[in-house]
Amino acid sequence: MEKYHELFLKSKKTFNTADHLTYITYPLIKDVKVIISITENIYLSVVNAMDSLIEYDILYKRIGPQPSGFDSRFEIFKSNLKERYGIEKEYIDLIKNLRDIITCNKGNYTTLMKENRLYIYSSDFRTKSLDVEELKNFLVKTKKFINKLGVIYKL
Repeated sequence: MEKYHELFLKSKKTFNTADHLTYITYPLIKDVKVIISITENIYLSVVNAMDSLIEYDILYKRIGPQPSGFDSRFEIFKSNLKERYGIEKEYIDLIKNLRDIITCNKGNYTTLMKENRLYIYSSDFRTKSLDVEELKNFLVKTKKFINKLGVIYKL
């Protein structure tokens, strides 16, 4: 199996995990850790999807081998692949927003749950907030992105 196909399947799997956590698990237990886990799974899903498209272009020699860091791969995705495959700006913004939330959530941080909204306070004084409706919106966009890639790959 090609590397892009493996990453695409991994993206779908983490999406299904995030979907299950959002619609089944969270309503039952309403725990902050579940919201963080949902966010991480959505982020992994879009990053794996983005990486699968990069690997697809590497396979067909449209671009050369790329560094493994997120920032450089994201720049390749934005500059080369966005136009080639008609990737909408909403997907670029989705990846950026999720990246900001995840980086804010790494390291020293404090979380506070108030009125079904999660607030993340990082040690460098950045604040992010999330609620389940935002996560559901992220899920809808992620599903559209994954489906778009499925059409590109003809899967």
